[in-house]
Amino acid sequence: MSYSSKGAIPKENKSNAGGGGSNGAGSSSLPNMNSSRYVAGERITLLVDNVRFMIEKDLMTAHPNTMLGTMFSTGFQFVHPNERGEYEVAEGISHSLFRAILDYYKTGLIKCPPTISVPG
Repeated sequence: MSYSSKGAIPKENKSNAGGGGSNGAGSSSLPNMNSSRYVAGERITLLVDNVRFMIEKDLMTAHPNTMLGTMFSTGFQFVHPNERGEYEVAEGISHSLFRAILDYYKTGLIKCPPTISVPG
């Protein structure tokens, strides 16, 4: 249950978004969140600040009391994918800050990037 820093792909690199797919389109291999058949290890693509994060859905749903956990819980349609099957989330948040949020989901600890100021 992790995300790969290699999974962060700038939005402009649309031909590489499939992360090793044969045709580069990638959208046909993305999960169908409307499906009631959930497969362990299912990956979703989150689009934040024009950067793609390919993560396992389990990482989000393991934290059901959080916004992202609620958004991707089975049977709850809070968010809908764009035409490429990507979920645009965290509007107004930089991709580096979102990476710190994903680290929290993975480790339970927040490591604030040095470029982000924290009011004290």
